[in-house]
Amino acid sequence: MTSIGMKAFRYCTSVTKIISRATTPPACGSQALDDINKQNCTLEVPQGTLSAYQAAEQWKEFFFIQEGEASTGISNTVAQPTSGTPTYHTLDGREVKNPGKGIYIVNGKKVMVK
Repeated sequence: MTSIGMKAFRYCTSVTKIISRATTPPACGSQALDDINKQNCTLEVPQGTLSAYQAAEQWKEFFFIQEGEASTGISNTVAQPTSGTPTYHTLDGREVKNPGKGIYIVNGKKVMVK
């Protein structure tokens, strides 16, 4: 992500954590982050980017900014033998019996169902 639109988080007063994986702080449109309570919301940024976020407009207003680990969004994976009908899992590992449109893990690979 390279930018966040104007008033993107309007009325998002209950947000308690934002995780950005962008190594360069995304440019923010006018009042993009204004409604977030920056005294209570933690901003997690990639390792080595803390100073960039602390200097970036709107991002620097967060009281709690911390560097986090890189994440794939996939955890606790278990390999299954491939036999017969494939099983579909969401990116967070939940099995799906009747997959609709979306991205799934099938036999250890990401697959898009259109």
